[in-house]
Amino acid sequence: MLVVLSDLHLQSDPHIKTRNPDPRSFRLFFEQIARTAAIKRAEELVIVFAGDIFEHIRSPLWLEPDGDGAALRPYLDLDAGTSLPQAVEDRLWLVHSAIESDERAAATISLIKAAAKGEDDIFTRGPRPRFLYIPGTSDRLVNLSPRLNRRVREIFGLDRQKDQASQKLIRLPHRLAFLASPPSDVTSAASLLDMEEGALDYGVVVQHGHEYDWLSCEFNHDENPLGRKLTSDDEHLYDLSPLSDWIGLDLVTKLTSRFLDQCGGDARQLIPINQFIYQCLLDADDIRPQLRVLEYLMWRLDGDPWNMVRGLVRDILKEAAESRYLRRWFDRHDHRWIPDRADRIRAVVGTLRRVSDAVPDSFLANMGAKAAVRAGADQARVQLLAEDPLWTNPDVHFVCHGHFHEPGVIPLGVYDGVPKAAVCTGTWRRRHVEARDEMSHVGLRSTGYAIFYRPEEQSGDQSLRLEFWQGQVLTHRPGQFSSGEQTEPKEPSETADE
Repeated sequence: MLVVLSDLHLQSDPHIKTRNPDPRSFRLFFEQIARTAAIKRAEELVIVFAGDIFEHIRSPLWLEPDGDGAALRPYLDLDAGTSLPQAVEDRLWLVHSAIESDERAAATISLIKAAAKGEDDIFTRGPRPRFLYIPGTSDRLVNLSPRLNRRVREIFGLDRQKDQASQKLIRLPHRLAFLASPPSDVTSAASLLDMEEGALDYGVVVQHGHEYDWLSCEFNHDENPLGRKLTSDDEHLYDLSPLSDWIGLDLVTKLTSRFLDQCGGDARQLIPINQFIYQCLLDADDIRPQLRVLEYLMWRLDGDPWNMVRGLVRDILKEAAESRYLRRWFDRHDHRWIPDRADRIRAVVGTLRRVSDAVPDSFLANMGAKAAVRAGADQARVQLLAEDPLWTNPDVHFVCHGHFHEPGVIPLGVYDGVPKAAVCTGTWRRRHVEARDEMSHVGLRSTGYAIFYRPEEQSGDQSLRLEFWQGQVLTHRPGQFSSGEQTEPKEPSETADE
């Protein structure tokens, strides 16, 4: 039995205690998986954490200067084989330590560690789970930081017998094959678990999914579809910093952090209207695609709240337009003499550079709306999915991925008698989904995961099988969509967002 989930985005959450998933939800998930494996009499139970389990990028700790006053950023474009600078390595460890100090994140991590070591009270019947881990975008530095790499391997029990004494960085795979005959360019899951090749034939390839998103993966650094197979020569592209890193940290996180600093630095002491604004700015971190952030904020903060942050938003946009990182990104992506995506973004940045208080808000709103339309829906482009060379392998029935926070199953068709479907596991974080009126957004909390069965795990049906499970909760609190000037701030309840 194979289970895949992704995008927990565990993060440091010192002020608002309900942003991380409730560990009770995660325990219920483990209990359900244990029951299912026992009922199906599964011979093995493999659980794949398919990326973005930790939020190592969007942390206000990156905005604090180092001892020399220099700015530290997690998005570095390093040459192959180059280590992180020590100052960045130290700050990254500080970010991860803060995540593990969060009450909710700590409880979830403890549960995973206990299950990995066989010390839990859940998997007492049937097979014990064995974990595998694929880095995504928010946790891609796991493959660049030896210290963080060792910690993740420890939490998920990833070290094989021969690796247990190693202090070296052991790179985690970006794609895992659960196939009878894994292709040479995709890591075999059976080999990682020291099992006989072909023992884990589920007809599945698992990856994080940012390969299908030009904002979040440098493999799609131009406007062409995948077009060719990934090779070992392309591995370094996963280590390059995508544009989404910069958007998430130097736009969204910086805006939230700077607003809080201007209000005294302690969210617990904010007056009601500032508390409302701060919560809205935090919520903007959960907007996907990220280019919808400006449009979302101008709707959510309409009126006096927007007037209070209007100048701050414009200052950060103008700072972003001068970013050295953005200039390097343009240099890497621009095709000389050919109009391309880099040229369009450069034109928008040029406009931002000229933004002044004389420019009406309607101009910014229109620019944000156009950016959102160009970004498209929060799901993998069907064209990229359909043209991925993985599908030419007759043993591949499913490609399972996360990254895109809109979960679901996309049936692509039947090829040579073999049905092909892509599965997106979605996120366990709250999503702020654009409503049908194309203006307002509604917050949904989801838990999604996919289960794959081998024929031997079916009763009388000798076929591969996929089950996709998802739960959604929508909670409305009084004052959630207003500045709340007439109400006293209250501590969020334990289950307010579950």
